[in-house]
Amino acid sequence: SYNPEEITFTNSCSAFGDKGQPWNVLTHMIYKNIFLEAYGNPSTAEELSLELGVALPYMEDELRYLVEQTMLVRNGNKYETAFPILSSQAQEKIWAYNDRMIPQLTGLFTKLIDNFIQICEAHGISCFGKYQTYEDAKWTLLMHAFDILVFSASPEGYYEKSYTKRPDGGCWDIVGYQKADIPDIPWVGLHGCLKKREDQPTVYFQQFKYKHDDICMKTPEYLTYDETLTLKAVVEGKWEACEAYWMDRLLSYGYIIKTETGYEPTIIVFKEGAREKYLESFTDEEKKSLMGTATEIKKMLREVMDFSSKIIVKDLPDSIASNENLRFFALQKNGVDRRYVLEQALKDGWLIYDDKTSPVIGAYMYL
Repeated sequence: SYNPEEITFTNSCSAFGDKGQPWNVLTHMIYKNIFLEAYGNPSTAEELSLELGVALPYMEDELRYLVEQTMLVRNGNKYETAFPILSSQAQEKIWAYNDRMIPQLTGLFTKLIDNFIQICEAHGISCFGKYQTYEDAKWTLLMHAFDILVFSASPEGYYEKSYTKRPDGGCWDIVGYQKADIPDIPWVGLHGCLKKREDQPTVYFQQFKYKHDDICMKTPEYLTYDETLTLKAVVEGKWEACEAYWMDRLLSYGYIIKTETGYEPTIIVFKEGAREKYLESFTDEEKKSLMGTATEIKKMLREVMDFSSKIIVKDLPDSIASNENLRFFALQKNGVDRRYVLEQALKDGWLIYDDKTSPVIGAYMYL
């Protein structure tokens, strides 16, 4: 009569396993509850069998598989979960703190972006290209600014971590979450393109994927390498050299449109290193205004990072807290994140989503 407990996951990766890892494992209810039972609680197969109500021969087989998939570790005859799982209590404390400061933080972000765009326009600069309206571009600019300033506010070396190599060519890390009494705010992910080989040159295309209103379902989860190369060619005005098959796919997704003179993209286009060049064009007063807002944002971000770090490290079992890589991913995936800022910007009316909104909001390419 075991009553299974729900658990959710976030995944960070550079490559999924060839057999769909980690998600092909994480969707199974029995595995979720093995992870919860063995988290910070080294247990024998017999103990897990009794606790979860699964016959011992079946339990032993499942444990063997989860060890092979690097999701459990075995020490002697005991098994322990090999990744962080945040307790409901830790999540609720962090949420309560975030809830107090998110309105002010989001207001600072929107002020910074509006100010930056106004200054760019005054200097004749089109900082996000010419293919989206400002209202649509805001969706990308807000999340991009958030990522840049979170990185800037983080301790030196904080992001110099690599994903863990896993079976079947996988390279990923996961964090689990017990069900908590906090609002279910839709996640904002950042996806790119899937390369078949690591030696293929990187095409800097990425897309923020919003679960809000199922926006993420309007475009593919990832673009293939060939699709991304084709999109880059269209951005560069070289569409005539592209294969019709890939062009048709991009047309169907909405990343490009047909015009009277050919084709053009519908995504944001940034130029590598342009932000620094723009600042050189600004007056001292304009730069002071922007830097002042950015400094306020980074101060608030550091405060929430410090608060959530203390809660999380205390929440982790010693086996996880003592592992620098595991501790990093537990901290990185918590505190304030994109979804809170996005949700507040929608509440404030700074972001608008309706039938006029571009289907490819969040997509951008660097040249």
